[in-house]
Amino acid sequence: MKQRTEPDTRIFAILARQSSLATIFRRGPHDHVQLILWDRRNDTFQPGQWFRGRIYERRCDLSPSGKYLIYFATNFNPEANRDNYYAWTAVSKTPYLSALLLWPKKSTWGGGGLFREEKEILLNHNEIEMQLGTRWLKPKSITVRQIAPWAGGGEDNPILEERLSRDGWKLVQPSNDYETVENMQIPFETPITIAKPIPISSTVKYSLEWIWLGMKELNGPWWVTQFIVRNENGKSVLNLGRCDWADVDLNGDVLFADSGKLFRLGKGQFDLEAAKELIDLRNSKFERITVPAEAQRW
Repeated sequence: MKQRTEPDTRIFAILARQSSLATIFRRGPHDHVQLILWDRRNDTFQPGQWFRGRIYERRCDLSPSGKYLIYFATNFNPEANRDNYYAWTAVSKTPYLSALLLWPKKSTWGGGGLFREEKEILLNHNEIEMQLGTRWLKPKSITVRQIAPWAGGGEDNPILEERLSRDGWKLVQPSNDYETVENMQIPFETPITIAKPIPISSTVKYSLEWIWLGMKELNGPWWVTQFIVRNENGKSVLNLGRCDWADVDLNGDVLFADSGKLFRLGKGQFDLEAAKELIDLRNSKFERITVPAEAQRW
């Protein structure tokens, strides 16, 4: 079992569904978050903008190309930003946060959105909060609507649930070989388990399981999760343990993040000793980054 003694550098990523691009959310210490653009073709990384506050990465999405990011954020202090907004959903060009569109919110209930298409946006905002901020105008080429008539509620769901379902994750029956975690304020009596196929071949079937054990671990993450690779008979062939994030690349590689590092396992290589370390983000420090002009326009 992985012991948590102090807050970690945590990594979460979203993979573009029609390209090799991905956006990494690197969090830590405390309220510092950095965006990093990741090209999975050659595993190169472009450091992006830092933010002091909270970006709710599970309420975010990438456009199909990976060019645009929709994110939900707050700095919990309206006086600390020029528009006096408590929270907001915005669209930017990743790995930057400069808003091309921005919708203010008065709370962190709901918020966030999805890209249905490259320039078709679905917001989890109620009708009153569908109004753009005063400094923003929507281009005619962009379509924006509510994700559903009931939009505006929830926390990470419904955005996370909708995105994962769209990207190939499906709810499955929980197994019994998950970890027991102490010091968790909200343990799930029955862990929530979702799975995504790993494309090996037409005859060889594996899947990556994402197991949600509970919430609010002392000195640990808000969501407490575990990842396991299984064969078609349900047998565990690789236990990634309590890593922060994992997903399946378009080519069948397994990608995962643990303790501030990002790793890749080649197609069918279900052995942790074969994992290739791609980048170590533990020592990254806050710095001001100039946003290029091309990232400030559509």
